[in-house]
Amino acid sequence: MKYILVFSLLFFAHNSFAGVSDSAREAWDKTKEVTNSAINISKEAGGKVIESSKQAYASFSESSSPQEVAEERFSEIWSDALELLEEGLTVMQETKSAPDSSFFKKDKKSLRTDFNEILDDIISLLNDPNIQDHRNEINSLRNKINETKQDITEYREKRVVAPRENMVKTTKSGYDQKIKDAKQDIIEFENRIEKIHLLLLERFKHIGLDLDLNQITVLLARVDSNNIIQMSSVFDVLKMITERFVELTQTSGENIETARRYYGMQVILIETVIFMQDKYIEKMDNEFLPKLKVIIIDTVALIRSTQKSISKTSAQDRKKVYKKNLEAQELTMEVALLYMGQLEDQREKVVVAKTKMVENLELAKNTYDTVEISAELLNLMNSNKESFDAIMSLQVPEIVPFENLEMKEEFQRLSMKMQGME
Repeated sequence: MKYILVFSLLFFAHNSFAGVSDSAREAWDKTKEVTNSAINISKEAGGKVIESSKQAYASFSESSSPQEVAEERFSEIWSDALELLEEGLTVMQETKSAPDSSFFKKDKKSLRTDFNEILDDIISLLNDPNIQDHRNEINSLRNKINETKQDITEYREKRVVAPRENMVKTTKSGYDQKIKDAKQDIIEFENRIEKIHLLLLERFKHIGLDLDLNQITVLLARVDSNNIIQMSSVFDVLKMITERFVELTQTSGENIETARRYYGMQVILIETVIFMQDKYIEKMDNEFLPKLKVIIIDTVALIRSTQKSISKTSAQDRKKVYKKNLEAQELTMEVALLYMGQLEDQREKVVVAKTKMVENLELAKNTYDTVEISAELLNLMNSNKESFDAIMSLQVPEIVPFENLEMKEEFQRLSMKMQGME
């Protein structure tokens, strides 16, 4: 009954989800003339740019430090990032003078669609492909472990009727060797996973996720881990880009056109952050939380059914099995409620962070249209870098290690179930 009551309260709680000045135009026109050759890339070319950058940085050196990895990756994507930011800046300027709706030319809605596609390209470019490669390898190794465990079960079953000696068929000792080899394979798979966790530990620390090995296991088991890691790795590169803009603005002296160009690209970086946050909140509201609610509802129904069966059954052997099933169902409910709380907390963190970022965006856009002194833009760029650090710290999830192996395995099972639900 306690699980049904908690769920009822949880369920009702979840139902709540549910113009530019002339001087600025002149400065912009001059900036476009100076940088026109660098701006002219199509969406198709943008996609090729991203793919070529990923391929160029496909090989990851395990002996490299996180700082070396970050710097090498940044050098690979710097020029491509500038091109995409320039393209985003062009579309943002076009949107200001575009009509609200039009049948014959681009309007604000169609330009926003174009803008969102550019932001998607920026995220894809800035996201760390090596982290995902490591995650894919971990998933592959875990699948191999499960397959090998199934093989062991099959070998044990076949061993029962296997001959002790035979020139053709596998003997009992042969199956013993197969089981021994399979167990050794599992050990090697687990050692490789542990090694990858150590690599991720250092990489995560560098992008602002200061976790221990137990917490990394929890993070990787979460259904929203891809989104959390993506936001963290993109934030890391955004800060590096901002630092370069500050350096370039300082060396440009009092060239207002150059300063405004770099600050305009800063505005696009802020738009990118909000775009990522919106996508996370949308996925949480339309995918993660609804799927977990379905699991909870089904588990509540199953617990009720099992409890009724226990009360109806007089045979002690059957009652014993039902009670064992009930224990497993209650564990699922306990972990699912814990999971729901964690996802809700993380969603709220991102909502709070997004609210602050939207305020930053409104100020940044207003400043871009009005400020005429490059020194002020330099100060604002430095301020934006500090904002990225602050927003990232707001979004870092609270990762609580699993209490025991059973909860860890059930947590992973629920994640896999949500990922497989249509």
